[in-house]
Amino acid sequence: MLLSIAAGLLIVLTACTDDPVAPVPSTGGTEQPTSTYEVEYTSETVFIDSASTANTFLSVDTSGRIFTFRKSNTTVAQLKAGDQLLVFRKGMGQVASTSTQGEKIVVTTTSTTLNKVIKNANINWEYPVSFDGSFVPQAIDRKGVAHIMTPKTPDSFETEIEWGDFTYKINWKMQGDNAQVEIHVEKKIFEALRARYSMVGTLNKFKTTTNIRMQDGQLVKYELSNPNLKGQFKLSVNCAGSGNDAVNLELPVTLIKVPITVGALVVVMDVRVQVVVNSVVPADGSSLINVDFAYESSTGFSYEGGQIKGLGSSGTYEMNKGTATQTGASTPVAATFGLGFPRLEFKLFDTEVLVPWVQTAMLIGGDFVTGVHPCQQAKAQFIGAAGADLKLFGLTLKKNVQLWNQEKILLKAGDCR
Repeated sequence: MLLSIAAGLLIVLTACTDDPVAPVPSTGGTEQPTSTYEVEYTSETVFIDSASTANTFLSVDTSGRIFTFRKSNTTVAQLKAGDQLLVFRKGMGQVASTSTQGEKIVVTTTSTTLNKVIKNANINWEYPVSFDGSFVPQAIDRKGVAHIMTPKTPDSFETEIEWGDFTYKINWKMQGDNAQVEIHVEKKIFEALRARYSMVGTLNKFKTTTNIRMQDGQLVKYELSNPNLKGQFKLSVNCAGSGNDAVNLELPVTLIKVPITVGALVVVMDVRVQVVVNSVVPADGSSLINVDFAYESSTGFSYEGGQIKGLGSSGTYEMNKGTATQTGASTPVAATFGLGFPRLEFKLFDTEVLVPWVQTAMLIGGDFVTGVHPCQQAKAQFIGAAGADLKLFGLTLKKNVQLWNQEKILLKAGDCR
């Protein structure tokens, strides 16, 4: 029961159940980013190009959407309320007010949408993501609080995050073609007793591709694909008498931020992990589960013709039971542990949500019931899902799609009806 609940929490499905369609095979293979940026701005848009930005741009307060320029920028000096402002690789917004402060011009803006800034567009990119140390890991929790990742070596980082009764221990080692990841979630029960949920494994380099077409201020096509997602992970649950954590302990953590520059835009891809713990283990109960996952999959979604559809495939995958799989107690017991990883989220200028999330997820769980029909079970699930929200294009269309849900029964003993 709890396994299905936690799976739902990771998938976050709506009532929409469109079957995903197979992605168009990538013709890429290059290790260098490629992109196209062909745009026509709307008549209300004032574009500060790269030269003007380099010479006269001073700063931007992204939280307040405030841009500061040198007074010498005559284009900025002529801005008026209602103009759409796009500053080369710095940000965008609708002008609310301008003021001259000494040798500076301060422009205060409000949020805007791409269809108000761009009339026609053909924008696409293919960006390979490797782990060569160019991105400094940063653990950012769901409240936006950054936690220091302490360097152990030039390419290895670690941190601990306290969250309620739980401690998150994160280790991240970048090795070029892959990253080694360790995430341990611990709950202190007594002085020397812990409930421990762990993921240890390797995420290989991958690439992300996007294609956006706009016509007359309307979004015509939006396709996101993350092919070649490949990983090998061991998930484990080791808890005894840990109590009731059936409240969906959830902590999305950003591990690295990857800036992707496309023409005048900067899209920041957050590589995140979403942890879900959902268990009820009485004082005399325990659960010990180990499962090895390996996969080579693809995720994504497409918007065209007014419809959002899932892209991707579970591809080749394995879910193999480890050395121990057992759950038991004198009363019913259940323990579930899952991670959405990699969970990819995209933001324009690291402020405006472009793609809420696309992820693969791994889930393991065990339960035991007593009574007339005693039954012990253990399962594993491998899930792909995406959340699309097109409000940045001026559309109210929002939808979550399941890409796949592969389940494997690892143990089924007793009278399981």
